[in-house]
Amino acid sequence: MKILIITSLYPKDINHSVKETSWAVHELVKGLQFYDIEVVKILRPVPEIQWRNLKKKSLQFSNYIDEIRVETKSFLNIPKGRSFFFRTKDIEYFQSLIDDVDLVVAHMSDGAMIAHKLYQLYKKPYIYILHNSDLLKIDEHKKILSDAKAIYSRSWALNKQLLKKGITSKGVVYSGIEKKLILPYREHNEKKLKIISVNLLQKLKNIDITIEVLSSLVNYSWEYNIIGDGEEFDYLESLIKKYKLENRVKLLGFKDRKFCINEMRKSDIFVMPSSPETFGLAYLEGMASGCLVIGAKDWGIDGLITNNEDGYLVKARDKEDLKNTFIKIFTQNQSSIYKKSYKKIHQYTLEKAQKNYAQIILDNISNIEKYKKFCKNENIPVFSQPWWLDTVCGEDNWDVLLYEKGGQIWASFPYMIQSKYKFRTISMPKLTQVMGPFIKYPKGQKYYKRLSWENEIMNYFIDNLENIDSFSQNFHHAISNWLPFYWKGFSQTTRYTYVIDKSLDVEDLSKNFETDIRRRRRKADTLGVEVVESDDIETFYKINKMTFDRQEMEIPYSLEFIKNLYSSCKKNDACKIYFAQYENEIIAVNFLLYDTNTVYYLMGGINPEKRDLGGMDVILYESIKFALENGKDFDFEGSMIQSIEKYFRSFGAVQKSYMNISKVNSKALRFQTALKDMVKAIVR
Repeated sequence: MKILIITSLYPKDINHSVKETSWAVHELVKGLQFYDIEVVKILRPVPEIQWRNLKKKSLQFSNYIDEIRVETKSFLNIPKGRSFFFRTKDIEYFQSLIDDVDLVVAHMSDGAMIAHKLYQLYKKPYIYILHNSDLLKIDEHKKILSDAKAIYSRSWALNKQLLKKGITSKGVVYSGIEKKLILPYREHNEKKLKIISVNLLQKLKNIDITIEVLSSLVNYSWEYNIIGDGEEFDYLESLIKKYKLENRVKLLGFKDRKFCINEMRKSDIFVMPSSPETFGLAYLEGMASGCLVIGAKDWGIDGLITNNEDGYLVKARDKEDLKNTFIKIFTQNQSSIYKKSYKKIHQYTLEKAQKNYAQIILDNISNIEKYKKFCKNENIPVFSQPWWLDTVCGEDNWDVLLYEKGGQIWASFPYMIQSKYKFRTISMPKLTQVMGPFIKYPKGQKYYKRLSWENEIMNYFIDNLENIDSFSQNFHHAISNWLPFYWKGFSQTTRYTYVIDKSLDVEDLSKNFETDIRRRRRKADTLGVEVVESDDIETFYKINKMTFDRQEMEIPYSLEFIKNLYSSCKKNDACKIYFAQYENEIIAVNFLLYDTNTVYYLMGGINPEKRDLGGMDVILYESIKFALENGKDFDFEGSMIQSIEKYFRSFGAVQKSYMNISKVNSKALRFQTALKDMVKAIVR
């Protein structure tokens, strides 16, 4: 499957500093390749300001990071910092962007704004992964949130914040730590504890509160290293001097990751009671290094660690709470907390985080997209192929249920859904003989287990059908067990088709024909009736329509419908049209549809004035011959009309039964149907 990821929280190239943007999302994206997920590109939007005579020029460029294409593109930002304004050139860009994309993954509000536009323009589904900064835009992005296929967040703590605003997250896209960074369990010297913070020096990190609290605990043995740079650096330095902590608190400035991890491995406590805070990979790095973690309640690491069990959580900017926590750590044995923290960090490796991210994406692929992949690997009959359903139903008028177990699809159940007069119905599309469930069976399954397997799958399908007023489908003749439907109140009507088996030798084909068929074929040969292949849809439709006209019936499909159908079938190498020609006049036609196993006689027609020339007989002979020579069964798509049934079996075809399964749930629709039947009976 193919996805597009849109987020500004992504490096523009391999040299992009972590001081400017986090690499956390990139670390997750790298793992998608192992789950058959292709990232078409990362779209990294940046604001292009044109407001009150301020102008930042348009830009667009691409780089590759770990073979992942990252495209940075500017969009008009009006008013500044609020939302994107999309111009004609942006719409043209979007059209090229979404080709073959199955799902859009948006991180943060800027990515979600673009994802929502793609949804409005092209109905591309998207998931919205919220970060902490998105809380500020919840009210103005209600439509973006409601149209998303699913909403996720970057932490358990953020989920709590979203719930307060009436938004339910479906899960957490968490980050993970590389296995190699997890140290073997180490003991701690609790006589002199080393405390460390690694973060940007911003007000929300609450490092000032930490310094103030520690200044009141100088009677305990500790030292504190602060790694990071930012707007609070000078202020924190002044606090250290104010409380005369120069010998115990060190501001080390910005350091690379290797230095930070080495310092954590020498430390005992990692403290970062940030509020607000989305998650912060530094928490995991601290745990992996053997540190006991202190975070803020309802933010950041809350939800991953449990207070007083495998770490500590304090109220943000609550000096007394933080002070009591430090005293507890300084005065009580913490070996149990350290051990549980060590056990917990193994649950949050990068590999597990990548798997979680991949599973979230896979869970949001529509059943139709999954089904398209499934059909490429399975022998699905042509009437249930996605391209066929797109053509005969319309792309928005069908769906499919999938039975998944153990990470794979075992069964499928496509259906056409229609809405008419406030009734929602599932019925058979035009020119579609059969649909129903397709079921795979585990190898070596015994017969009684096979029936149990079918019952389990069919019950799942019945329970998960949409809330509908009526259901009617023809099941393929390979399906013989309809008991689960019977038990749920469905009805069954047996219907018949006629099939010539592919095992029959072409040389023996005519031996099974009834005498009249052989006679008419000889007559046609004598008269010089020939069979030709053609692409002339208009002539086909003209002759096909004569069959309906002769019976004073309205043809149930238009010429445009048949043209579109033929185009789709040709594109998928699934059809052939034969004409019977006599003295340069087309006297009979047929339309063959085929899949891997079977050639179907889909439509046909004959000029009623030329019926005695044997045109249809020679066409069907050539059609059956084509099927057998290509190792396929030939299915006449049998009729319940007596004269047609007799004609089909005259070719030596074997009768096969298939089922129509139906149920009417709506009382109003049941009454309407009964009334129509009553009127028909009176007319007769």
